[in-house]
Amino acid sequence: MELLERDAYLQELRECLDRCVEGQGQLVFLGGEGGIGKTSVVERFLAEVSDRARGVVISCDGLKMPGPFGAMYDIAEALGPEVEHLLATQAPRDQIFRAVLTALREVPRPLVLVGEDAHWSDEATLELVRFLGRRIGTTRAVFIVIYRDDHLGAHHPLRRTLGDLATAPAVRRVELPRLSRAAVATLAEGSGLDPDELYRRTGGNPFYVTELIGAGTMDVPPTVRDAVLARAAALSPGARALLDAIAAIGVIVNPELLAEVVGGPVEDLVEACLAVGMLRPSQRVIAFRHGIVQDTILRAMSMPRRRALHRRILAAMEARPALAKDLAHLSYHAEEAGDAEAVLRYAVAAARQAAAFRSHREAAAQYDRALRFADGLPVEERIVLMEAWSYEGYLTGDLDGAISTQAAAIELIRSTGDRRHEGDSTRWLSRYCWFAGRNSEAHRYALDAYTLLAGEGPCPELAMACSNLSQLRMLSWDLSEALEWGERAIALATEMGEQAILVHARINVGTALLVLGDDRGWSVLEACVERARELGAEDDAARALTNLAWSSWSQCRLERTMRYLEEGIAYTAERDLVSMELYQRALRASVWLEQGAWDDAVAEVEVLRSLPSAALPTRIVAQTCLGRVLALRGDDPSEALDIAADLARQIGELQRVGHVAAARAEAAWLAGDLPRVVDEAHDAYDEAIARQDRWLAGQLGVWLHRAGVQVAAERMAPPFAMEVMGDVDAAARWWHEHGYRIESARALASSCEEDGLRSALEAFEAIGARADAARVARQLREMGARHIPRGPRPATRANAGHLTPRELEVLRLVASGGSNREIADRLYLSPKTVGHHVSAILGKLDAASRQDAVRHAQALGLLQDREPTTPK
Repeated sequence: MELLERDAYLQELRECLDRCVEGQGQLVFLGGEGGIGKTSVVERFLAEVSDRARGVVISCDGLKMPGPFGAMYDIAEALGPEVEHLLATQAPRDQIFRAVLTALREVPRPLVLVGEDAHWSDEATLELVRFLGRRIGTTRAVFIVIYRDDHLGAHHPLRRTLGDLATAPAVRRVELPRLSRAAVATLAEGSGLDPDELYRRTGGNPFYVTELIGAGTMDVPPTVRDAVLARAAALSPGARALLDAIAAIGVIVNPELLAEVVGGPVEDLVEACLAVGMLRPSQRVIAFRHGIVQDTILRAMSMPRRRALHRRILAAMEARPALAKDLAHLSYHAEEAGDAEAVLRYAVAAARQAAAFRSHREAAAQYDRALRFADGLPVEERIVLMEAWSYEGYLTGDLDGAISTQAAAIELIRSTGDRRHEGDSTRWLSRYCWFAGRNSEAHRYALDAYTLLAGEGPCPELAMACSNLSQLRMLSWDLSEALEWGERAIALATEMGEQAILVHARINVGTALLVLGDDRGWSVLEACVERARELGAEDDAARALTNLAWSSWSQCRLERTMRYLEEGIAYTAERDLVSMELYQRALRASVWLEQGAWDDAVAEVEVLRSLPSAALPTRIVAQTCLGRVLALRGDDPSEALDIAADLARQIGELQRVGHVAAARAEAAWLAGDLPRVVDEAHDAYDEAIARQDRWLAGQLGVWLHRAGVQVAAERMAPPFAMEVMGDVDAAARWWHEHGYRIESARALASSCEEDGLRSALEAFEAIGARADAARVARQLREMGARHIPRGPRPATRANAGHLTPRELEVLRLVASGGSNREIADRLYLSPKTVGHHVSAILGKLDAASRQDAVRHAQALGLLQDREPTTPK
């Protein structure tokens, strides 16, 4: 068939190869729905450039659960003996990554590497793609990754890969569209089919168009399945049996294996299948023309025939040493054959192999496969499988499944009487609950774990239970208990020589010391970074660097914060510790905000908000940063800060809730809503005082002070205490010396003297802080100063009540009779947040009640431009 409407996409691939020839490798994500013609485009491209570059194609199989680096074994030869050796010996994943990168840099001629059906790829291979995407510009390769975008769920690992590489300079993303009606008519010429009806049935999908045309009948089959089976019906019984065998074996078929399964030579049968378009020609493998064809043939088989085929395939693979190493495929065929003993043997081995390569999605799926056949196992073996699945589920984000399965495993462990095992498993359950945002359960299980283990004497499990309690208490700002549990863990770990547990516990202690204002925490955490690196404990090294940066930022030390962030971002990016890297980037955006680099901060935040791999804490920091920039510029921050508040409440920890509360209090103060300032800041301020966090108490307390509430300056950190005690010049100097342009100007703005206010106004205008500038200008006018600019902020200038867009939305729902709860459900906010908006509306409209506010709004024409919406 003619390749239509694809010239522009072919040209883009040609341009990528031109850059590659110049030494600038490229990664291209080529996406589109199944059957859209992605493979056809790439095959045409490879044929065009065969004299300029070497082409290598790898494929993934959607019917089988792949093993780690499953697809990469097909190209190992092209990448050189070192890569082949590392894959064959199952070397550490990072060594394989480096070897592949080196091979791509040293290829003798440009290489076009094509990865087909990446949506079915294993997690290790996708991690390799992400690793290469950040570095491919230094190679002599074009890596084309083909995927179906209709197979990507919200949490698919390929979606994470796409998101993480969205801004990488050497990465392109190309989406193939469907064919136009005119293109379908061109393809249908001479077929006798009505082109309009053909377009209507297929929607312009090239595969569906060609299948229906290939059926060769005036009566267009009602489904593509019928069209595929119509082609297969023209084959001899032997060729049809060959198709069934190929479908059962998979996408890439070993010819010798196929001959053994079929029971004789296959060359003539393959040629017959090629002649009717069921298979596609290839120099290396036997493969279906499209995955849809394979799926159709497989599903058309009866269950007894499928089981018999898989039994023959399993036996043939087991008899061949090279194929007997393919644990993932052996477990698949064992399950399809209904061989429980083989499933347990191969699935567990495949799961452990996948976990060793950090292919946790594949490991979880293999353990799940094993558990489906585990009812007859002894209880101890079932426990091992359940706990292993729970751990992999936790790593892959299936936290509810991990928690329920771990709890079930603990019940079985309890029946064995092994308290040490029960205690350690309960500690893991605590960890899973914390990640799921179920903090009260996490703390309860942590105590249960300690109670179970305390009677077992000194052991590593008891030390880790103490460190787990220390970490939970530290995260909740229960600092004295964090230190107490941490010191217990340190003593136990030291006694037993458990270095990794020792580092884990010291990170908790060092962070708690810093929150308490004890500078010994800096040296403790810095030592943990170095020791974790020595031990190869990358996660703990990244955690220590992150805590150093967070502590520095929380204590308003921008220079120190940036130093730790530069080191931390480089460390985590180099090792692909994405979760920690994204969190550190969110903190860096917050530093840029304080320094006045708002465009940079917003650009970073927008990237982070779009990434599915950004965890809850990262999203909280990013949304808070965005909301603050909007508020400072005089725009509406409510949506961003509402999201931040809702996310922070999910976690419930003071370090999250408190910083969001400070940002919301700031926004309320800039809007002139002093009662809401108090409402936003008061509870978190009291908790910060109780937790002895002088810096957070200062951030919240200064807003209460500015709103007219008496606060305890002696319980607050220096710059905030200076302003509260009236020494605004000292506060302004402190902020200026530490790089805080906004806070320095605000300290000046708290002066009652015209010179100080004018200096503050000039600083705010230079930064672009429109809301602060408007507030100071209003103060100057009230003092009788002249030549002061005036006017409402842009976001509220369009209505007479000076309401923000969110406030207008809430007002219209109030007018329709909605309660705070109904409005909250309608707008996906919390009732408390809606209450803040209603309070702001009453203040701006000078209304005594909701009904009074509606009457004022009607008089001002605020309800006329949109019909009221009835709340759910």
